[in-house]
This record gives sequence, structure tokens and C-alpha cells, in this order.
Amino acid sequence: KVSDAPGTTLEPLSKYDRLYQLIVKHHVHPISVHIPNGLLPVSVLFIFLAVIFKFTSLSQAAFYNLICVVFAMPVVLFSGVIVWQKKYNGTLTNLFLNKMFCGGVVSLTAMILVIWSIVDPGVLALTSAHLLAFLFVNMVMVGAAVTAGFLGGKLVFKD
Repeated sequence: KVSDAPGTTLEPLSKYDRLYQLIVKHHVHPISVHIPNGLLPVSVLFIFLAVIFKFTSLSQAAFYNLICVVFAMPVVLFSGVIVWQKKYNGTLTNLFLNKMFCGGVVSLTAMILVIWSIVDPGVLALTSAHLLAFLFVNMVMVGAAVTAGFLGGKLVFKD
């Protein structure tokens, strides 16, 4: 047991509690969020440019960016939940619900787009029957990331 003040004792911190404190203290969530929020707009821009100019290298770059997003999102979501629980006491407001929903949408759509690109490598061809649907899912993904970022900014900067 750890003494907090004379006459009081606290339970020792578990290894997870210490990790959670470090996640909050060192701002893991806002740092990790910059990965998808930086890569997603570039990825979608590359996809649109690849379609317009028939430049397959840009579609490959977009695909690799999305893979990075897929791998980054578990860290983003986990650290976000830890910060919500530790810093905001797990208060379930509309703002947090919307951020969680948007994070889920970004994760799911990024995974769908990566898998879709693997299964149908020609999806970005102008002749593809699925091109518009693929572009739409990309726009949904970016919209969810922008919305989550906007809400996070409102939470942090309170303006």
C-alpha cells in the first residue's frame, strides 16, 4: 500500500493503472490521432487524382497510407478511451459518443477500403462498376475523421 497523506493509505497502482497514467500524461491520444488525420486526406486526394489522371502510382500510395491508418487506429481508439476514462471520468456525453462513433467509422471504413483494394485492384478504373461506391466510402471516412477532430478540438480548446 502507498501512503497519500498522514493516516491514509491507498491501494498500490497496478501495472495497467501506471500505463494509463503515462498515456494521459504524455498525450498519447492527441499524438496518435495525427497519424490518421494526416494520412487520410492525403490518401483520398491521391485516390481522386489517380482516377482523374489515371496515375496508378498515386492509388498505390493511397493504399499504403490506408494500411498505416488501419494499424494506427487501435492506438488512437485505445488511448482515446483511456483519456476519456481517466481525464473525463468516463462521462458519456453526446460529444464523446459522437467521437467514439466517428472513430469506429474511420476504423471500419479504412479496413473496408484496404480489403476492397486487395480483392478488386481495378476498383479505381473509370470502367469499374464500383468506382463511385469506393469514392463515397473514402468521403465518409474523411468526413468521420474531420468530425472527430473538430469535436476533439472543441473539447480541448473549449471555444
